[in-house]
Amino acid sequence: MGAVVAIAIVVRLAWVALLERTPIGLSDPGLYNDAATRLVAGEGYRSLLGEPTAYYPPGYPAVLSWIYRLADGIGLEGHRATVVGAFQSVWWGVSAGAVMLTGRWVAGARVGLAAGLVIALWPNLIAHAGAHLTESLFVMLVSVCIAVLVWLADRGPLDRRGIPALIVLALTIGPAVLIRPQVAAVVFAVFATWLLARVDLRRTVAVVVVLGASSVLWAAPWVVRNQDVVGG
Repeated sequence: MGAVVAIAIVVRLAWVALLERTPIGLSDPGLYNDAATRLVAGEGYRSLLGEPTAYYPPGYPAVLSWIYRLADGIGLEGHRATVVGAFQSVWWGVSAGAVMLTGRWVAGARVGLAAGLVIALWPNLIAHAGAHLTESLFVMLVSVCIAVLVWLADRGPLDRRGIPALIVLALTIGPAVLIRPQVAAVVFAVFATWLLARVDLRRTVAVVVVLGASSVLWAAPWVVRNQDVVGG
């Protein structure tokens, strides 16, 4: 798994080093970059016209703004896009590892290896590491979340050993909702499929509660902000 993760990261870092540039204009990458730049400048979450907006969920622009601050803080303010690409390369490495584990637990080591290599070497997914787009962060969060769900589904009754897994679920599904809100539907999917599969009821309830509570708690500040700032 370490080799697959390393391959995923290295090929993306090479791509970023060769082709990375700061996005501009009326495109998703340009709009994400503009929103993050405004957040760093203390202007709040605003559109390209400078007006308060709720058009895009705030998760990815917020993370971009934190990366921009880090780049500025270490003297790389002229290379923000490269720093973003480095972070996203690592995120894809984590995704490859999570997918590999999921495949291994579901269908065996060979399937896990194949799945991990697909994520590591698929051309479009390599290109995404150099783009200011939500996929890099969202896929990592969801891949880890799914891997943890698969692991939990095959355990015995929930005990203290399952608490770290529940914490990981809370720290992945909530942020993912702030990137693409439709992922919150996983709460209902897990509840229905685990009941049908006769997964331990106590474990099912605990997982569903964690997924639902995390989704609501992470989204609540955004909902309150929208009501206060844009009236919706």
